Amino acid sequence: MRHGVCVAMMAAFLGIFAIGCTAGRAFQSVDLSTNLTAETLQRYESEWKEAQAEGRAEHMVQLERSNWWPLGLIAYHRDCTVMRMEGPDGPVYHVSSGHGFGPLCLLYTRSTHATFTAKGERVNWMRMQHILHGMLAMGDETDAKLTDGREEWSSCWGFLHHIFNVHSMNGHRYYSLISMPNPLGIMTEGAH
Repeated sequence: MRHGVCVAMMAAFLGIFAIGCTAGRAFQSVDLSTNLTAETLQRYESEWKEAQAEGRAEHMVQLERSNWWPLGLIAYHRDCTVMRMEGPDGPVYHVSSGHGFGPLCLLYTRSTHATFTAKGERVNWMRMQHILHGMLAMGDETDAKLTDGREEWSSCWGFLHHIFNVHSMNGHRYYSLISMPNPLGIMTEGAH
């Protein structure tokens, strides 16, 4: 009897694991720090045509997805997606790639998101990182192309649950103690 229960529990876990790890076409890694390659754009458009043929083509459709959430309960979580949306100048692709280590991703998580035009040009990018669920350190970095063609870059790092923060944006650097809120009011501005 005990052996049968163990086998049933293992089968149930493997079934949940398989459901969590598969969701249509598997995510294929791309470099989110630069523009998309012509091959990647061709692959996305081919997947879009398949979605149209299957009747899944809507204003926004998921092309690729990998989500290893059952394994993430124990050791490692991977959650990655490619979404295609209709924009004013053609398709827009939103790609996200996330990884987490440790039970329930307690030790370290990192997720990166980027948006690309129909030509594969990267419009914006964001990365978030947390160590010990942000209690030890957490950081956010972003960059975006402004309408005038300039790029705006920002980074914010908090240490020991925001006891000490460093924020950088467009050549300015700010330091603060015990922020969010900052009762001490200690903030300095760095040089350009």
